[in-house]
Amino acid sequence: MSRKKRLTVTSLKNNPAIYAYHNDDDIDLDTEDTCFALGLLAFIIGVWWGIFHLLDAFTFNIFPWWTEPLTIIPVFAYIIFSEIAHSFNPLHWWPLVWGYKVKVQNDRVLHSIEYDDVVKKYGGPLNVYVDGPFNLKFRKKKDVVKYCLFR
Repeated sequence: MSRKKRLTVTSLKNNPAIYAYHNDDDIDLDTEDTCFALGLLAFIIGVWWGIFHLLDAFTFNIFPWWTEPLTIIPVFAYIIFSEIAHSFNPLHWWPLVWGYKVKVQNDRVLHSIEYDDVVKKYGGPLNVYVDGPFNLKFRKKKDVVKYCLFR
């Protein structure tokens, strides 16, 4: 093998830019931003706690004081899942949580541009969720079989 060809092959092999995967959702927070975010979160929980405490105190007074701030957990779960699934409809979360995971065939990588096209092609957000560049999650086994046979 010639020196030029050998250098080309080794430079392609050792080039991390070719094999690197960059996710746009990776956000690094500074300490100032972290303190601000935690302070904002504490403020939101405090306001929620105060409103819920007043409603509970003047109605049935069922909840102990220490469980009142925990009632915000379903609200946070709704916000988090709506951000992950990119949909506010909880029915669209079904494939995300309980779906059947399938690797993308033919060693193909799904780029972020193709996500919407793949979701539309296989039945919309109620039936399929794109779980990263290498995996799809389907709601029903029937959809998995159709994907594997007719792709």
